[in-house]
Amino acid sequence: MISADSQTAVVGSIPELFEIQKVLMKTGKRTDEYLGKGYGTWAFLKEWVTFTDRQKLEKYNEFASHELNLFLFFKDIAFFSIAVAPFIKNKL
Repeated sequence: MISADSQTAVVGSIPELFEIQKVLMKTGKRTDEYLGKGYGTWAFLKEWVTFTDRQKLEKYNEFASHELNLFLFFKDIAFFSIAVAPFIKNKL
C-alpha cells in the first residue's frame, strides 16, 4: 500500500495496480462513477494471464480498443501477435 503523501510507487502486478488506482481515486475524492461499473469493466485484466485462448478471444472481441491493444502488446505479446496484429493490419 502507498501513503497519501507518496510521489512514486513500484507496482509489481496488474492486480496491485488496480488496488493502488482505487486508493488514489478515493484519496482524490473521485465519484463512484470511477469506482463503479466504468472502472470495474477492466477488472478482467487482473486475471488475463489465467485465461484460456478462447476466453482471451472472447474478452478481446468484447473490449477491443487501442488501450487494450497496447496492454496486450506489453503484457501478452504471443496473443497480440496471433490475434491483435492481424486485426490491426486488416484495418489499414
